[in-house]
Amino acid sequence: LGIYFLEDSKLLGKERRYGLKSHRNCVCGRDIIEWIAGKDATLSKQSQISIAMRWLDGGILKRLPDSPSN
Repeated sequence: LGIYFLEDSKLLGKERRYGLKSHRNCVCGRDIIEWIAGKDATLSKQSQISIAMRWLDGGILKRLPDSPSN
C-alpha cells in the first residue's frame, strides 16, 4: 500500500498552514486512513491506523514539526 499511496496524486500536493508556516505536499491523518480503507475495505480501523503508524516509523510519512499532535 505504501508505494501506491505515494503515487496517488489526489492526496499529495495540498498546502496546509499551521500557525504562521505553510507546508506543501501535506495530507492529514484522516485522509490517510480513508485512503487505506478505500484500498482494502476488509481492514479494521485499528489495522488502518497501524499501517499509517508504520509509514510514520518507516519514514514514508512524517509529522509536521509544528503540528498540534507534537
